[in-house]
This record gives sequence, C-alpha cells and structure tokens, in this order.
Amino acid sequence: MTSAQGVATIGTIMGFSFSLGVGTLALPLLALAAGYDAAAVGMLTAFSAVAQFLFRLCLPWLLGRYPDRAIIGVGCLAMGGSYALLLVDTSLLAFLLAQMLQGSSRALFWTASQTHVVRGSSNSVRPLAWLQALGSVGMLVAPAVAGLVATQSLDLALVLGVVSGVVGGGLSLWMRRLTPFDRRTRSRGRHIWRRPGVDVACWSSFATAGWRSMLNSFVPVALTAAGLGPSMVGALLALANLAALAGSGMLIRITPTRSRELVEAAVVMSCVSLAIIPFVAGEAVAVGILMAVGGAGSGILTTLGPSLANDAVAPNERGDAIAATGTFRAAALLATPAGVAGALSIVTLPVALVVASVALAAPVVASGIRARQVVPEGGAS
Repeated sequence: MTSAQGVATIGTIMGFSFSLGVGTLALPLLALAAGYDAAAVGMLTAFSAVAQFLFRLCLPWLLGRYPDRAIIGVGCLAMGGSYALLLVDTSLLAFLLAQMLQGSSRALFWTASQTHVVRGSSNSVRPLAWLQALGSVGMLVAPAVAGLVATQSLDLALVLGVVSGVVGGGLSLWMRRLTPFDRRTRSRGRHIWRRPGVDVACWSSFATAGWRSMLNSFVPVALTAAGLGPSMVGALLALANLAALAGSGMLIRITPTRSRELVEAAVVMSCVSLAIIPFVAGEAVAVGILMAVGGAGSGILTTLGPSLANDAVAPNERGDAIAATGTFRAAALLATPAGVAGALSIVTLPVALVVASVALAAPVVASGIRARQVVPEGGAS
C-alpha cells in the first residue's frame, strides 16, 4: 500500500464514521422534534436494520464481483444521502427511506472495509483494531460536534453528515484496488456461522450491535427525558465512543491469547452497563461511567468478533465469514429496537432495556459455559 492509499483509507474510514456519528444524535432528536414518540424512534431504527440485514445477505455475492473500495464508496455516499433526504422532508416516508439508506450504507461499508484491511495479513487482530480505532475517532468527535451544532440548528447537524459522507466516498477512489474474492473455490458449506470460532464471533457481533442500536435510539431518549440537554447527551455518546476507541486501541499493541474469554467479559461489560443506564439517566457522572464501561466492551467486541471469524476459515472464505458476523449484527440491529419498542406497550423503558441486555448477553455466555463443560478426549470422565 502506498502512502497516498494509506491516507485515502484513513480519510474514508473517518469520513464515514463521522457521518454515522452525526446520526446517533441528530436522527433521534430530529424524530422527537418532528413529533414522533419513543416507540416510533425505536421502530424507525429497527427499519434501518431491515435494509442492513438484506444487504448483508447479498454481500458475499457483491464481494465476489466488485472491488472492496467500490462497495466502501457506495456505502459512504448512501450515508450522506440519508441526511440530505431529511433536510428536504421529515415525513414518515422520508424517515423510512433515510433509515433504509442508513442501514444499507452500514452493511456495505463495514463488511467491505473489514475484508479490505485483513487481506494479506497473517493476523487479523491488529488491522481490524486499527479500523475500529479510526472509526471510533470519527464516532467520538461527531456526536459532540453535532450536539453543539444541534443547539442552534438540527438542519446544520444534518449538513455535517452529508458533507462527511461525500468526502469519504470521494476518498475511497484512491484506496488500494483489490480484486474481488474468488468464490469459485470457496467451501460450499451453507452454515459457516456454525464453525468453531465463527460461531462465537457471530454471537459477539449480535451483542455489540444490540448495544449500539440502543445507544442510537433509546439511550438518547432516556437521557433527554431525564432532563439532560443535547450538548450533554452528545458528550456522553462521545464518551462511549472514546471508550470504544480505547478498547479497540488496546488490541493494536496486545494480541489476546484467550480471545473467547475476553469476548465473554466484554459482552458482560456492555450489557450490564446498558441495563443500569436508564435507572440513573438524570445523573450525568453515573451515566458517563456506564457509557465508558459499555463502550470499552463494545470496542473489544467489534474488533475481536470479525478477527475470530476471519482466522477460523480459509483465505477465500474470509468474505463469507466476515459477512456472516455482519448478518448477525444486522439481525440484532433489527430485533433489539423492535423488541424494546414493542415491550414499551407493557413495561417501562428501564425494564425493557434490562430484558434486552439479558437477551443480548445470554448466547455468548451460554456458548462459553457449554465450551468449558466439554471434556477433552482422553480426559477424566
């Protein structure tokens, strides 16, 4: 990779992540300002996951036909386009279309960027940690900037999202051009997500995506309802992303020897913090501590999940394996907000978030318990 290609890669990642970070604050607040209630905000977020889930299913096919950088560029432009649409119209149809663009852009960008950085690498943890760290920088800065701008105008915050998405899309043209994956020689197994290593990677992606979806929807709603202003909410969201940066950044220098156990610990960190936040939503310091704990766990999971999947399969199957973790991620982004929104008809938001936290953590913890109960061949009975 040349220096120019490296700069283009960094700029593309940060352009997309900044654009995405704007939406974590601006979209829920814009929906509330347009007259939608908390349940509607959750359903709109879930609708975004429908598009993401469908595009994730198509990504193995896309990665076998188009260069990574082309898919990345389209993802950046789709993200910027979602905000451009809402600048023109805030009707329900416009919100639905914008959320579809958001979902498809996430599917395209994250899967293609993950496959892009690990190709040619013998150990995928470090390049994926760099990817997550750079993405977290954009996500760290964007909510804080958007929160400050939103106190004057939500429309101006949306403009920031448009510009950064377009910049990311333009810079992707200078990224290293890699050939599509050769799918003719890949394994024909249909259930790659069941393989050892890929399975825990998929469920860890499910957990961290559920945490992220709550951060993008119901957590800002809970904090706003507790009396925190847009700038404080933006700062707390930025703190969570700073912690995610620290969690993933740690893996740049340290390659864990017991990745599965670290994944389980990170899931507990994220989900327990999510369960407690709505009960202390009016206390900025307490929320900040919980955001930091949950963010650190999320940063670890976002890096180790795709890494476990990538290292568990043959080189020509890496696109399929990483796409599988992305499909689980999309499923969580769909199921978690929809489930919480539906639960609000019978329970309060704090109770709904506790139930969601348990549901997100249970598969990873249960799989770890089962793995430790397996007696090695030739061992004691």
